[in-house]
Formats: sequence, structure tokens, C-alpha cells
Amino acid sequence: MKYLVVMALLCHAIGAACASELKQSRFPAQVYSKHNYVLSVELFGTLEMVLDEGAKFKKGDTVFRLDTSLEQAQLKAYQQLEVLTQDQLAINRTIFANYKQMHERKALSEDLLSEKELSVINSEIQRTRNSVDIAQMRSAIKRKQFIAPFDGVVLERLSSPREVVQQGKKVVRILKDNDLYLKVKLPVSSLSNYALGKASVINGQLSLPIELDYVSQQVDKQTNTVEVSYALPDAPFRVNETVMITMPLNKEV
Repeated sequence: MKYLVVMALLCHAIGAACASELKQSRFPAQVYSKHNYVLSVELFGTLEMVLDEGAKFKKGDTVFRLDTSLEQAQLKAYQQLEVLTQDQLAINRTIFANYKQMHERKALSEDLLSEKELSVINSEIQRTRNSVDIAQMRSAIKRKQFIAPFDGVVLERLSSPREVVQQGKKVVRILKDNDLYLKVKLPVSSLSNYALGKASVINGQLSLPIELDYVSQQVDKQTNTVEVSYALPDAPFRVNETVMITMPLNKEV
């Protein structure tokens, strides 16, 4: 008797599972991105590093960097010169102040006072030039790298490390996190049979719900299908990857 009961329960379970399978349909879908960004170099140089294809990065991470050893050396020289110029300016100002007091006491000629004032002016001009040189060099160093303004992933590497690149050379294509979508082709004849808003994507042993993005109004006449798009959840999918999605049938079908 127990055997018959167990067999009956097992058959019921198998029947329920089969019925559930019959109410679900599977379709291959392609991962794509609506918005991705191609990064190019602003200045000529040698590519020192660039993230690999598929690498994830956080906001503030370096995505690629050109060699800046020359700029760093020049910056250091300018900074050392800035210290010397500041010291010389301080000396010239002190001397000029003393000369001015002597001139007021009529112990110094106007020509000598003007000469020392000119020394102060020249030192100030040199300090300004140094400041401009330092700012330009820091700008060049900054422009030879790309710091990520958002979390994302590298879709494609278009240049290689140690490659000499010209201004405007494309280096890498990146994608902002949570900006992946799925597109699937569904037959027009049975489109109304599916609960489009209740689809899921298969990720290993998991089935993750996906949000309906749009249903195209254009019919592919060759295949008699329409394109349906879904927004992907935060899962480890890559652009152009083919995945499987499940879609339940409408209850009335």
C-alpha cells in the first residue's frame, strides 16, 4: 500500500513538473549595451598601461595611462626652479625695501633704486613663468591618463601596452555598470501567447527576473519575428554573449 502511495505522489510530482515546463518557453537572447564609450588619447606618447578586456573598475580607478617619465622629470625641475626663484624674489624684495629707505633719506640715487626695483619685477615675472610651466606640466600628466568617472567594465581593448600612440588614437571601449540589456527575437504569430513582462534570464542554477524594456513595432519580414528588449540585472554577463531566457505562457493559452 505504501508503495502505491509513494508511486502516486512521484507521478503527481513529475506531472506537475512537466506541466510547469510546458508553461515555460526558452529563447536564446543576446547581451547588448545601449551606451558605451570609446576612449582616445589626448597627447602623443607610449601607452604604459591599459586594463584588459572584461576587467571591472571603480570610480576613480585608472583605465589607461601613458608614460609620463619625461613630464615628471620636467615638473621636478620646474618645482626646484620655483624654490630658487621664490628665494631670489624674497632677497630682492628685502634689498629693495632697504634701498627705498636709503633713497628716502637721500642716501641713494634714483637710478640705483630703479635698478633694484627692476630686479624685483624680473623675479616676479620669472615666478609667474614657473607657475605657468608647472601648471602646464601637471595638465599634461593628467591628460595622459583616464580616471574612471563611474563604475564600469572594459568591453574592448583597442591598443596594447608599450604601443606608441598618436593623439586621438582609440585605446579602449568601456561600459558603465548596470547598462546591459538583452534582445530576443520572438515569432509574431505567437507573441500574444507569452507573458512578456514576466521573463527571466538563466544564470547558472539561478533564474533572475528581467525588466521589459521595449517591444519593437517593426517586423523582420525574413524571419517573421519582432525584437523584444529587456534590462539586465547586475549579473556577470558580457556584451555579445548569448544567454537563455525563460518566458511563461499567458494563463488563457
